[in-house]
Amino acid sequence: MQITTMREPMVFPYQRPQAGRTPMFWVVDRIEGDFAVCENSRRQMKDVPRAELPPGAQPGDVLRHTRAGYLIDADETSRRKQSIEELTKDLWG
Repeated sequence: MQITTMREPMVFPYQRPQAGRTPMFWVVDRIEGDFAVCENSRRQMKDVPRAELPPGAQPGDVLRHTRAGYLIDADETSRRKQSIEELTKDLWG
């Protein structure tokens, strides 16, 4: 059996290739009991204990993981919500 390796990473349409390391973020998809189901920039899902979330975190919030724990990125959350509102406005008129 021959094993081949890829020289270039595989890039899917939802990922933008960027130079250097991009910061990891998680978006709260939903809250289920004692966990928040979060999705990252690579479309991977993760259950985060609610005790580890910042106070007031809710579905749709963008979280940044730092050494101090998870923090809400209010600017990115606002930008994404505005983008979604514009898309739905264009869709529904």
